[in-house]
Amino acid sequence: MKKIILWSIFLFVSTVVFGQLPSAVIHEFESRTRDIHEDDLLTVSMMFTDFLAAERTVNVVESANNAEYSVHGLMTQLGTSITFNITLRDNTTSSVLSTVQMQYTLENIWDNSIGIPGQLTEMANSIAIAINTEHNRRQQVIQAELARLEAERQAELARLEGIRRAEEAEIQRQQEAIRLEEQRRLAEERRLQQEEERRQQAAAERHRAETFDITGNWFLTNPPQGVSGQSSILFNANGTFTIFEESEGRSNNQSWTSRTEGRYTRNGPQIILSGTTTRRTTNHNTRRDTTSQSNFNRTLTIDFSFWNVLRISGGMGSSEGSWYRR
Repeated sequence: MKKIILWSIFLFVSTVVFGQLPSAVIHEFESRTRDIHEDDLLTVSMMFTDFLAAERTVNVVESANNAEYSVHGLMTQLGTSITFNITLRDNTTSSVLSTVQMQYTLENIWDNSIGIPGQLTEMANSIAIAINTEHNRRQQVIQAELARLEAERQAELARLEGIRRAEEAEIQRQQEAIRLEEQRRLAEERRLQQEEERRQQAAAERHRAETFDITGNWFLTNPPQGVSGQSSILFNANGTFTIFEESEGRSNNQSWTSRTEGRYTRNGPQIILSGTTTRRTTNHNTRRDTTSQSNFNRTLTIDFSFWNVLRISGGMGSSEGSWYRR
Protein backbone atom coordinates (compact mmCIF):
# COMPACT_ATOMS: atom_id res chain seq x y z
CA MET A 1 0.00 0.00 0.00
CA LYS A 2 2.92 2.38 0.79
CA LYS A 3 4.39 1.74 -2.67
CA ILE A 4 1.08 2.59 -4.33
CA ILE A 5 0.89 5.91 -2.42
CA LEU A 6 4.46 6.83 -3.47
CA TRP A 7 3.70 5.89 -7.08
CA SER A 8 0.59 8.07 -6.98
CA ILE A 9 2.60 11.08 -5.71
CA PHE A 10 5.25 10.57 -8.41
CA LEU A 11 2.59 10.23 -11.10
CA PHE A 12 0.92 13.45 -9.95
CA VAL A 13 4.16 15.46 -9.87
CA SER A 14 5.30 14.02 -13.21
CA THR A 15 1.96 14.86 -14.80
CA VAL A 16 2.18 18.47 -13.60
CA VAL A 17 5.76 18.87 -14.89
CA PHE A 18 5.20 16.99 -18.11
CA GLY A 19 4.25 19.22 -21.02
CA GLN A 20 5.78 22.46 -19.68
CA LEU A 21 8.31 24.41 -21.75
CA PRO A 22 11.96 23.84 -20.80
CA SER A 23 13.44 26.71 -18.80
CA ALA A 24 16.87 28.25 -19.32
CA VAL A 25 18.88 31.09 -17.77
CA ILE A 26 21.31 33.20 -19.85
CA HIS A 27 24.43 34.12 -17.97
CA GLU A 28 26.33 37.26 -18.95
CA PHE A 29 28.73 36.47 -21.74
CA GLU A 30 32.43 36.50 -20.80
CA SER A 31 35.22 38.01 -22.85
CA ARG A 32 38.86 37.03 -22.75
CA THR A 33 39.86 39.42 -25.51
CA ARG A 34 41.67 42.76 -25.50
CA ASP A 35 39.81 44.32 -28.42
CA ILE A 36 36.16 43.63 -27.48
CA HIS A 37 34.52 46.08 -25.13
CA GLU A 38 32.31 44.87 -22.30
CA ASP A 39 29.43 47.04 -23.48
CA ASP A 40 29.50 45.33 -26.86
CA LEU A 41 29.52 41.90 -25.24
CA LEU A 42 26.58 42.87 -23.00
CA THR A 43 24.68 43.95 -26.08
CA VAL A 44 25.41 40.59 -27.72
CA SER A 45 24.19 38.79 -24.58
CA MET A 46 20.94 40.76 -24.53
CA MET A 47 20.38 40.23 -28.24
CA PHE A 48 20.95 36.46 -27.85
CA THR A 49 18.46 36.36 -24.97
CA ASP A 50 15.85 38.13 -27.09
CA PHE A 51 16.47 35.81 -30.04
CA LEU A 52 16.22 32.68 -27.82
CA ALA A 53 13.00 33.90 -26.23
CA ALA A 54 11.59 34.66 -29.66
CA GLU A 55 11.84 30.97 -30.58
CA ARG A 56 8.84 30.40 -28.22
CA THR A 57 10.12 26.90 -27.42
CA VAL A 58 12.20 27.87 -24.39
CA ASN A 59 11.12 29.68 -21.24
CA VAL A 60 13.94 32.17 -20.48
CA VAL A 61 14.13 32.92 -16.75
CA GLU A 62 16.35 35.21 -14.69
CA SER A 63 17.13 32.97 -11.73
CA ALA A 64 19.35 29.93 -12.12
CA ASN A 65 17.47 28.17 -9.31
CA ASN A 66 14.34 28.09 -11.47
CA ALA A 67 16.06 26.92 -14.67
CA GLU A 68 16.76 23.45 -16.00
CA TYR A 69 19.50 24.69 -18.35
CA SER A 70 22.08 27.45 -18.39
CA VAL A 71 23.64 29.18 -21.37
CA HIS A 72 27.19 30.56 -21.20
CA GLY A 73 28.99 32.69 -23.80
CA LEU A 74 32.75 33.09 -24.12
CA MET A 75 34.92 35.14 -26.51
CA THR A 76 38.60 34.37 -26.91
CA GLN A 77 41.21 36.08 -29.12
CA LEU A 78 44.25 34.79 -30.93
CA GLY A 79 45.91 37.63 -32.81
CA THR A 80 43.19 39.15 -34.96
CA SER A 81 41.06 35.98 -34.84
CA ILE A 82 38.05 35.92 -32.48
CA THR A 83 36.39 32.67 -31.36
CA PHE A 84 32.84 32.95 -30.01
CA ASN A 85 31.53 29.92 -28.05
CA ILE A 86 28.01 29.52 -26.71
CA THR A 87 27.70 26.49 -24.38
CA LEU A 88 24.53 24.82 -23.11
CA ARG A 89 24.85 23.09 -19.72
CA ASP A 90 22.61 20.94 -17.56
CA ASN A 91 21.88 23.04 -14.50
CA THR A 92 21.72 19.99 -12.25
CA THR A 93 24.86 18.16 -13.32
CA SER A 94 26.75 21.08 -15.00
CA SER A 95 27.48 18.72 -17.89
CA VAL A 96 27.84 20.23 -21.36
CA LEU A 97 24.89 19.40 -23.59
CA SER A 98 25.76 21.39 -26.70
CA THR A 99 28.29 23.94 -28.02
CA VAL A 100 28.00 26.44 -30.87
CA GLN A 101 31.30 27.93 -32.03
CA MET A 102 31.89 30.67 -34.55
CA GLN A 103 35.17 32.18 -35.93
CA TYR A 104 35.50 35.88 -36.73
CA THR A 105 38.15 38.44 -37.45
CA LEU A 106 38.35 41.86 -35.94
CA GLU A 107 37.37 43.30 -39.31
CA ASN A 108 34.09 41.30 -39.77
CA ILE A 109 32.99 40.50 -36.22
CA TRP A 110 30.31 43.21 -36.22
CA ASP A 111 29.31 42.74 -39.84
CA ASN A 112 25.55 42.51 -40.19
CA SER A 113 25.76 39.59 -42.62
CA ILE A 114 28.81 37.49 -41.73
CA GLY A 115 29.51 38.79 -38.24
CA ILE A 116 27.86 38.21 -34.89
CA PRO A 117 24.78 40.37 -35.63
CA GLY A 118 24.01 38.31 -38.74
CA GLN A 119 24.63 34.90 -37.15
CA LEU A 120 23.30 35.41 -33.63
CA THR A 121 19.79 34.32 -34.62
CA GLU A 122 21.18 31.08 -36.08
CA MET A 123 23.19 30.46 -32.90
CA ALA A 124 20.13 31.07 -30.73
CA ASN A 125 18.16 28.65 -32.91
CA SER A 126 20.87 25.98 -32.54
CA ILE A 127 20.82 26.33 -28.74
CA ALA A 128 17.00 26.22 -28.73
CA ILE A 129 17.09 23.03 -30.81
CA ALA A 130 19.62 21.50 -28.41
CA ILE A 131 17.48 22.48 -25.41
CA ASN A 132 14.34 21.02 -26.95
CA THR A 133 16.16 17.86 -28.05
CA GLU A 134 17.40 17.27 -24.50
CA HIS A 135 14.01 18.25 -23.11
CA ASN A 136 12.22 15.79 -25.40
CA ARG A 137 14.69 13.09 -24.40
CA ARG A 138 13.96 13.77 -20.75
CA GLN A 139 10.23 13.71 -21.43
CA GLN A 140 10.63 10.33 -23.10
CA VAL A 141 12.55 9.11 -20.06
CA ILE A 142 9.78 10.44 -17.83
CA GLN A 143 7.16 8.78 -20.02
CA ALA A 144 9.06 5.50 -19.91
CA GLU A 145 9.40 5.81 -16.14
CA LEU A 146 5.71 6.63 -15.84
CA ALA A 147 4.86 3.60 -17.97
CA ARG A 148 7.15 1.42 -15.87
CA LEU A 149 5.68 2.71 -12.62
CA GLU A 150 2.16 2.28 -13.97
CA ALA A 151 2.98 -1.28 -14.97
CA GLU A 152 4.44 -1.90 -11.51
CA ARG A 153 1.37 -0.32 -9.93
CA GLN A 154 -0.96 -2.49 -11.99
CA ALA A 155 1.16 -5.54 -11.16
CA GLU A 156 1.04 -4.66 -7.45
CA LEU A 157 -2.72 -4.15 -7.62
CA ALA A 158 -3.05 -7.48 -9.42
CA ARG A 159 -0.84 -9.12 -6.78
CA LEU A 160 -2.90 -7.63 -3.96
CA GLU A 161 -6.09 -8.69 -5.74
CA GLY A 162 -4.67 -12.17 -6.13
CA ILE A 163 -3.84 -12.25 -2.43
CA ARG A 164 -7.34 -11.02 -1.59
CA ARG A 165 -8.96 -13.64 -3.79
CA ALA A 166 -6.68 -16.33 -2.40
CA GLU A 167 -7.59 -15.28 1.14
CA GLU A 168 -11.28 -15.27 0.24
CA ALA A 169 -10.91 -18.69 -1.38
CA GLU A 170 -9.12 -19.97 1.72
CA ILE A 171 -11.86 -18.58 3.95
CA GLN A 172 -14.51 -20.20 1.74
CA ARG A 173 -12.54 -23.47 1.77
CA GLN A 174 -12.31 -23.39 5.55
CA GLN A 175 -16.01 -22.53 5.85
CA GLU A 176 -16.86 -25.38 3.46
CA ALA A 177 -14.62 -27.73 5.43
CA ILE A 178 -16.37 -26.65 8.65
CA ARG A 179 -19.77 -27.14 7.00
CA LEU A 180 -18.83 -30.59 5.70
CA GLU A 181 -17.36 -31.52 9.07
CA GLU A 182 -20.57 -30.39 10.76
CA GLN A 183 -22.61 -32.42 8.28
CA ARG A 184 -20.37 -35.42 8.92
CA ARG A 185 -20.67 -34.94 12.68
CA LEU A 186 -24.46 -34.67 12.52
CA ALA A 187 -24.65 -37.69 10.21
CA GLU A 188 -22.43 -39.63 12.59
CA GLU A 189 -24.59 -38.57 15.53
CA ARG A 190 -27.72 -39.67 13.65
CA ARG A 191 -26.07 -42.96 12.73
CA LEU A 192 -25.01 -43.61 16.31
CA GLN A 193 -28.45 -42.57 17.56
CA GLN A 194 -30.19 -44.84 15.06
CA GLU A 195 -27.76 -47.62 15.89
CA GLU A 196 -28.47 -47.15 19.59
CA GLU A 197 -32.21 -47.08 18.92
CA ARG A 198 -31.93 -50.29 16.90
CA ARG A 199 -29.79 -51.85 19.63
CA GLN A 200 -32.28 -50.83 22.30
CA GLN A 201 -35.17 -52.01 20.15
CA ALA A 202 -33.44 -55.33 19.48
CA ALA A 203 -32.64 -55.68 23.19
CA ALA A 204 -36.23 -54.86 24.08
CA GLU A 205 -37.55 -57.34 21.51
CA ARG A 206 -35.11 -59.98 22.69
CA HIS A 207 -36.11 -59.37 26.32
CA ARG A 208 -39.77 -59.46 25.34
CA ALA A 209 -39.23 -62.70 23.44
CA GLU A 210 -37.17 -64.28 26.22
CA THR A 211 -39.77 -63.40 28.85
CA PHE A 212 -42.76 -64.25 26.66
CA ASP A 213 -44.67 -67.19 28.18
CA ILE A 214 -45.09 -69.90 25.54
CA THR A 215 -46.41 -72.67 27.80
CA GLY A 216 -49.72 -74.20 26.75
CA ASN A 217 -51.25 -75.42 23.52
CA TRP A 218 -50.64 -73.81 20.12
CA PHE A 219 -52.50 -74.74 16.94
CA LEU A 220 -51.34 -74.69 13.31
CA THR A 221 -53.64 -72.25 11.53
CA ASN A 222 -52.42 -72.54 7.92
CA PRO A 223 -51.45 -76.13 6.98
CA PRO A 224 -49.54 -76.72 3.72
CA GLN A 225 -51.52 -76.76 0.48
CA GLY A 226 -53.12 -80.14 -0.29
CA VAL A 227 -53.09 -81.32 3.34
CA SER A 228 -56.14 -81.25 5.62
CA GLY A 229 -56.13 -82.03 9.31
CA GLN A 230 -54.85 -80.45 12.45
CA SER A 231 -51.59 -79.89 14.23
CA SER A 232 -50.96 -78.71 17.74
CA ILE A 233 -47.96 -78.23 19.95
CA LEU A 234 -47.85 -78.25 23.73
CA PHE A 235 -45.04 -76.46 25.52
CA ASN A 236 -44.41 -77.51 29.10
CA ALA A 237 -42.77 -75.32 31.70
CA ASN A 238 -40.05 -77.96 32.29
CA GLY A 239 -38.61 -77.47 28.78
CA THR A 240 -40.36 -80.39 27.09
CA PHE A 241 -42.85 -80.29 24.23
CA THR A 242 -45.32 -82.57 22.48
CA ILE A 243 -46.57 -82.15 18.93
CA PHE A 244 -49.62 -84.03 17.69
CA GLU A 245 -50.40 -83.93 14.00
CA GLU A 246 -52.95 -85.68 11.87
CA SER A 247 -53.78 -85.15 8.24
CA GLU A 248 -55.51 -86.68 5.26
CA GLY A 249 -54.05 -86.46 1.81
CA ARG A 250 -56.66 -85.76 -0.81
CA SER A 251 -54.62 -86.96 -3.74
CA ASN A 252 -53.36 -90.36 -2.56
CA ASN A 253 -56.23 -91.41 -0.22
CA GLN A 254 -53.91 -91.65 2.77
CA SER A 255 -54.10 -90.36 6.32
CA TRP A 256 -51.52 -90.19 9.02
CA THR A 257 -51.00 -89.27 12.61
CA SER A 258 -47.78 -88.37 14.32
CA ARG A 259 -46.62 -87.68 17.82
CA THR A 260 -43.38 -85.83 18.47
CA GLU A 261 -41.80 -85.53 21.87
CA GLY A 262 -38.63 -83.78 22.85
CA ARG A 263 -37.07 -80.74 24.43
CA TYR A 264 -36.88 -77.11 23.42
CA THR A 265 -34.43 -74.31 24.04
CA ARG A 266 -34.90 -70.60 23.60
CA ASN A 267 -32.55 -68.12 21.94
CA GLY A 268 -34.14 -64.73 21.93
CA PRO A 269 -37.22 -64.90 19.71
CA GLN A 270 -36.27 -68.35 18.42
CA ILE A 271 -37.52 -71.64 19.88
CA ILE A 272 -35.36 -74.59 18.86
CA LEU A 273 -37.11 -77.98 18.97
CA SER A 274 -35.33 -81.33 19.01
CA GLY A 275 -36.88 -84.75 19.53
CA THR A 276 -38.26 -87.95 17.99
CA THR A 277 -41.34 -88.33 15.78
CA THR A 278 -43.42 -91.50 15.64
CA ARG A 279 -45.61 -91.53 12.55
CA ARG A 280 -48.45 -93.92 11.67
CA THR A 281 -49.67 -93.88 8.08
CA THR A 282 -52.94 -95.55 6.91
CA ASN A 283 -53.47 -96.40 3.22
CA HIS A 284 -57.24 -96.53 2.73
CA ASN A 285 -56.86 -98.33 -0.57
CA THR A 286 -54.96 -101.30 0.90
CA ARG A 287 -56.26 -100.87 4.43
CA ARG A 288 -52.74 -101.23 5.72
CA ASP A 289 -50.97 -99.25 8.45
CA THR A 290 -47.27 -98.49 8.66
CA THR A 291 -45.32 -97.00 11.53
CA SER A 292 -42.01 -95.12 11.32
CA GLN A 293 -39.74 -93.11 13.57
CA SER A 294 -37.46 -90.19 12.69
CA ASN A 295 -35.43 -87.49 14.31
CA PHE A 296 -37.26 -84.19 14.60
CA ASN A 297 -35.71 -80.71 14.36
CA ARG A 298 -37.65 -77.54 13.97
CA THR A 299 -37.14 -73.83 14.62
CA LEU A 300 -40.02 -71.54 15.51
CA THR A 301 -39.78 -67.77 15.68
CA ILE A 302 -41.97 -65.63 17.89
CA ASP A 303 -43.49 -62.98 15.59
CA PHE A 304 -44.92 -60.12 17.62
CA SER A 305 -45.84 -58.16 14.49
CA PHE A 306 -48.39 -60.80 13.46
CA TRP A 307 -50.68 -61.45 16.42
CA ASN A 308 -47.92 -63.03 18.53
CA VAL A 309 -47.72 -66.23 16.42
CA LEU A 310 -45.01 -68.88 16.37
CA ARG A 311 -43.77 -68.93 12.79
CA ILE A 312 -42.12 -72.07 11.43
CA SER A 313 -38.78 -70.92 10.03
CA GLY A 314 -36.86 -74.14 9.34
CA GLY A 315 -36.82 -77.92 9.23
CA MET A 316 -40.40 -78.59 8.14
CA GLY A 317 -40.24 -78.85 4.33
CA SER A 318 -43.62 -77.82 2.98
CA SER A 319 -44.58 -76.41 6.38
CA GLU A 320 -41.95 -73.69 6.02
CA GLY A 321 -43.62 -70.30 6.63
CA SER A 322 -46.65 -71.74 8.47
CA TRP A 323 -47.40 -70.60 11.98
CA TYR A 324 -49.00 -71.61 15.25
CA ARG A 325 -51.46 -69.56 17.25
CA ARG A 326 -52.98 -70.10 20.65
